[in-house]
Amino acid sequence: AVLGNAMTIDSITADEEGNAYVLGFDGEKSTLWTVDTELRVQAIDNIEMENIGAFPSIRGLYKVKDLYYVWCQMDIPCKEVYEDGEDGVYTTDDRIYVKDSNMKTLYYDDIPSSYGNQMICFTFDVENNPIFLAQDEEGYYMRKLKNSVSDKPEKERIKGKPELIDSSTGSCNNICLSYDGLMYTKNGDIFKYSLTDGTSEKMFHLAGAGIDEDDILSWCIKDGEIRIVDNYRNGNKSELTTIKEGSSKKTTIKIAVAGLTEDKRNIISSFNRSQNSIQLYPVEYVDDYDYDSGIDSLQKDILKGEAPDLFFTTGLDYEVFVHAGVFENLYKYLDSDPELGRKNIVPSVLASNEIDGKLYAISPGFNIFTMWGGKSTTQGKKGVNMEEVISLLKKAGGNINCIYGLQSSDESILRTLTSMELDRFINWDECTCDFKNDEFYKLLELSKEYEGCNITESISSSMQNRNILMTCGILSSVEDYCIQKQLYGEEIDIIGYPTDDGFGAAMSLIDSVAMNSKSNNKSAAWEFIKYYVKNKDEDKWSFFPTYLNNFEEMLEESMQEDYMVNEDGESERIAKATYKDKDCDTIFVFKAEQADVDTIRDLINSTNKKHEYVTDVQNIIEEEAGAFLENQKSVEEVSGTIQSRVEVFLQERKE
Repeated sequence: AVLGNAMTIDSITADEEGNAYVLGFDGEKSTLWTVDTELRVQAIDNIEMENIGAFPSIRGLYKVKDLYYVWCQMDIPCKEVYEDGEDGVYTTDDRIYVKDSNMKTLYYDDIPSSYGNQMICFTFDVENNPIFLAQDEEGYYMRKLKNSVSDKPEKERIKGKPELIDSSTGSCNNICLSYDGLMYTKNGDIFKYSLTDGTSEKMFHLAGAGIDEDDILSWCIKDGEIRIVDNYRNGNKSELTTIKEGSSKKTTIKIAVAGLTEDKRNIISSFNRSQNSIQLYPVEYVDDYDYDSGIDSLQKDILKGEAPDLFFTTGLDYEVFVHAGVFENLYKYLDSDPELGRKNIVPSVLASNEIDGKLYAISPGFNIFTMWGGKSTTQGKKGVNMEEVISLLKKAGGNINCIYGLQSSDESILRTLTSMELDRFINWDECTCDFKNDEFYKLLELSKEYEGCNITESISSSMQNRNILMTCGILSSVEDYCIQKQLYGEEIDIIGYPTDDGFGAAMSLIDSVAMNSKSNNKSAAWEFIKYYVKNKDEDKWSFFPTYLNNFEEMLEESMQEDYMVNEDGESERIAKATYKDKDCDTIFVFKAEQADVDTIRDLINSTNKKHEYVTDVQNIIEEEAGAFLENQKSVEEVSGTIQSRVEVFLQERKE
């Protein structure tokens, strides 16, 4: 629907029938348009908005018994509302204008949004009396709209304490009144709040209907149905969605999630929005932030054969379930899908994540864990063991404590290194392990020697002062690499973390997904996996893409400069990435060079190991290593104890 070329669209709402109302401004006056369900547009030029303040927006428009009720929000001078209002100070005001059929104002009612006051939603009761839900310093209440300027209706207090606004679990949005209570959305769910007993009930995941709560323009409960008008992802059209109880004609599949975070809600909503015959519904296992209990519950459902069609694998005993036959081999689908085959995936993703020549999980993106340093220190080396690292550091005037990132406040050096090399000591296929070897002895000895970097004033100054000679960390973009070059003040080499086996780099998939081998809807489940892999991150890019086309696009875009037109009408470069340290100027990355891209491509092609945490094993290592670190036992004794405990752990997992 074309609304006018010279108009600025300020806000939009919709009524229960799906008609849209758009408030715009042409620099001189506000105009209200109606857009009906047939996309017929009509401008209401004669609308009056008395005492209109700054930044007006329309929040709702309703027609009942030949009267219009227009809910607007605007900023007005405090002196118009409060006796102690200061000059030049404004407050937000919610106003309900009551207008006749010609849009002439009869009167209005309002609630200034300050001092604990706030209008939350507006609707009509069973007798079509206009009422609204509001908040003051004492809590939530409802009251009827004034029927004259002098009318003073009483407040009806709401029982209990519904978690509607600024709760510790997240603010809710889109509150509306139903005949027997309140309806509201929060963290992607629709809740019903009973005015009778003051209890809340979770009713529905909006993601299951392809809806993001931030995109909702208007909604209501009518005739037992939830009707929602939204503008999905700020697209160029609004849509009406009806949600009601009953069976769906679509093939319904389910996905297990530890917690329904915003990024997971977004991908599920996007997938459902794109489908005509499949509906994906999330099954949330973590409630009240009890993560361990939620994962335990999911794993019990898996063992009982009652788990959903798909899994986000974070937190699961992944290798155990792989060898127990829980997960489907995704190569079956990659090899037969004309849209997404092995040739469409970055090769090292497959190489790093295969188990026995099969692929059980995949995701849209990955990070690389490795180590790098300035060329003056690394001397062009790539693929080094511990002795070679020590030798390079010594030649550069440093020691093992000049490696930054091996240890953090919540992660020991042992946990850092074992997460990169755990497959060197454990054969997951055979459920056997070997910690009684020289390579593991060297890890323990390194942990004992390492005291941490001597960071003076900041990371950047420590690099310039050569207190930091190498960095062990994560690379997730070409821009990360370019920032590191500027921090070191010279060209850098990605040398790899110390290992006796090839090149020291490990890959971590971001929120990988696996398919339940017992699913009855595997083809539908594959459609989600395919969609998930191919659709890139909205932040563009916060990780290396798995889908080869997206990966190549990312590398190409890193070498292109971005521009914007500033206030003076001049073209201005936009930084692709920035880094700010406390005692240095902000680092800006505008574009990468071909050599930078070639380095990153080579890094990814050289990575064939998987970075992973197996908390139980790493806890055993840290617990037993303490005796060696405190000079109570020899490295051989401690390694033997670790060997015995991990063997028991692996046997228990196998059984």
